[in-house]
Parts: sequence; C-alpha cells; structure tokens
Amino acid sequence: TATDSEIERRKVYRHDAMKAGAAGMSSGLDYAPGIYCDFRELKAMCEVVAQYGGIYAPHWRKTGLREGTPKKQNKIEGIIESLELGLQTGVQVHLAHLSCGFDIFPNGDSYMAAASAKRTLAVIDEYRQKGVRVTHDVIPNITGGILLAPDLATSFLLWLKPCGTREQFAQNLRSSDYRASIAQTVYSGKY
Repeated sequence: TATDSEIERRKVYRHDAMKAGAAGMSSGLDYAPGIYCDFRELKAMCEVVAQYGGIYAPHWRKTGLREGTPKKQNKIEGIIESLELGLQTGVQVHLAHLSCGFDIFPNGDSYMAAASAKRTLAVIDEYRQKGVRVTHDVIPNITGGILLAPDLATSFLLWLKPCGTREQFAQNLRSSDYRASIAQTVYSGKY
C-alpha cells in the first residue's frame, strides 16, 4: 500500500500526464501491483484525473485469489468501489470487462445467471441516479475470460492448420459456407 508521500509524488506525475494529453488513467486491481492499491490512493489519483475531465478505466477487483490478494473478492464490491470513486471525485468511470457482480453456485442455472446480470446492471443504474457518469465494455464471449495469443488467427488453429497458410485461410473465409461452418462450431461450444 502506498504511503502518503508516495501518493503525493504520484499526484504530481498524474498532473504531468494529464497536462501532456493523457485521457485519464486505468488500473489493474486484479493484478500485482494494483492489488495493493487501496481506496485512499485511488481516490487521490481520481481527484486529479477529474480536474482535467479525464476518465478512470479500472479493471475492477473481481477475480481474487491472485498472488498477494488477501481474500477472494465479493465481485459486486469491486464494481461498487469503482462507482464510489466516481461518486466521491466526479471522475467519469469506464468499467473494463464488465461481468456479473455475483457468483452463481452451482454454475449452469440460466435463470440465476440472468438475475445476477440484471442485479449487477441495477447497481450501476443506482449510481447513475446518484450522478455518476459510468460506461462499461464486455468481453464478447460467454466465458468472461480472454485468450492470450500473438494474433487473432491463433484462435482459429483448428481451421488454419489444414489450410497450410494464412493466405489460404483468408481465401477460404471468403466462402459463406466456410464461415457458417466455423460459426456453428464456435457457437456450439465444441471449440
């Protein structure tokens, strides 16, 4: 956790960055070293960003237990932490990779998953009603995770390998039947 003097130095750096044209700041609160950042430090940084009309884009605390994380987070608390920063500082908030703020156990209950999503959005709407300017993005898949790969083609190795080259794969993608076959496989959850 940052000391008071470290926070003061960071505020100077944040002012410099905003004056130099930064659009705002992001944070990775699920990853080291961001997991050690407390509300006090985040608030101080968001106050500076707000002075310049900037945006705060947190990868909010949600997945817990990662190295150094003291406990598994209650996911909705991570969303609320970010929304509270918007409420208390006036900074615009953009929640990165929004997913449900509540764990469902056991998994697979679509009714409960929909209820979790609706309640998560309701919490965000409650903060909008309080005046928080908030937006979000989502990862366009059903897992909520990401694929770390050197390029997009890596996601299509099942189809790329038989083609021999990326150029041939690109040529094959011009066929609507080929694209439909890939989509059917992906959407079926078999790949």
